[in-house]
Amino acid sequence: MKYNIKIYSDFTCPFCYLGKGIIRELKKNFIIEDQWISYQMNPELPDEGMSLSDYFKGFEVKNLLSPLIERAKYFKLPFKDLDYIYNSSLALQAAEYAREKGKYEEFSFKVFKEYFGNQENISSTEVLGRIADSVGLDSAEMVKKLNEGAYLEKLEENQKLAASDNVHSIPTFIINDEYRLSGAQPLEVFEGLLLEIYENKVFNNKNS
Repeated sequence: MKYNIKIYSDFTCPFCYLGKGIIRELKKNFIIEDQWISYQMNPELPDEGMSLSDYFKGFEVKNLLSPLIERAKYFKLPFKDLDYIYNSSLALQAAEYAREKGKYEEFSFKVFKEYFGNQENISSTEVLGRIADSVGLDSAEMVKKLNEGAYLEKLEENQKLAASDNVHSIPTFIINDEYRLSGAQPLEVFEGLLLEIYENKVFNNKNS
């Protein structure tokens, strides 16, 4: 059985990063077609970003990140202590360019790893251009399109699509347009739901 999974995601969302690991792990045992939808979590962030200590005022950032860093180890995802969050608009737009060129998976995974693993400024066209080059994309063409705002309309469409899908948090996983999970829940929860969907399909086929 094939599962079509639509995932609303942003590059500065640590749970979305874990979601990449979850989907990759699920693909070892299930037939999955995943569609990642660029959804900006914090459009109000200034272009230059802000420190996480300011973003999470009143909270100890290290305590918030520690359990996520531990979970990332299971999926072999590099994840360091972060101290800054960047406006992700340009990175999400760049991902749409990569999608057009058939390189979305490679590019998006690299953007996640550069931010969470190397604390790179993914709002920088220089950083995004370097990532583009590393996966075989034309960085000059990509930056030109970013400067032209070629993908801003696509991001706006995604915001409307999220509203129609009743998405209020990310990551949101919508499976076969019927079932959903929000957040990077334990892998076992995802596996259990996929098995439940399969069993329901078998049962319904027997009784149809």
